[in-house]
Amino acid sequence: MRKITFITLVMILGMTSVSFGEQEVLHLYKWEFSDGVRWKSIGLQYEHLQYKGETKNGLPHGIGYTYMILDENVWYSGHWENGLRHGEGIMRYTDSIFEGEWKEGKRWTGFQREKGGDNKKITGTYEKGVYKKLD
Repeated sequence: MRKITFITLVMILGMTSVSFGEQEVLHLYKWEFSDGVRWKSIGLQYEHLQYKGETKNGLPHGIGYTYMILDENVWYSGHWENGLRHGEGIMRYTDSIFEGEWKEGKRWTGFQREKGGDNKKITGTYEKGVYKKLD
């Protein structure tokens, strides 16, 4: 009987958002309007950036990742604060990867390198939000 109750509880939690104090784990879609950005629990798979991870007050906050289902499959994995990338994270683009620290949604410190393996050429660095291209 306990096993059935536990399995039922796990199934219910799997179908709903999970709350840890003030933070919840949600799946959100990014909507861009003329007056700003809003994160909503509904969206179009091929048109909206998607977020999965911790939230606070309906915004990405904590650890999570975003992805966009396109030919290039751009995605970010790392820390968030009040709906913005903030803290350590990795952003993968079609042909490059940025690894480092983000501050209020912008690349802050870290490096940009060609995509494809650990030994790919570093093409530039960021220091306090300023990009410096390497030759």
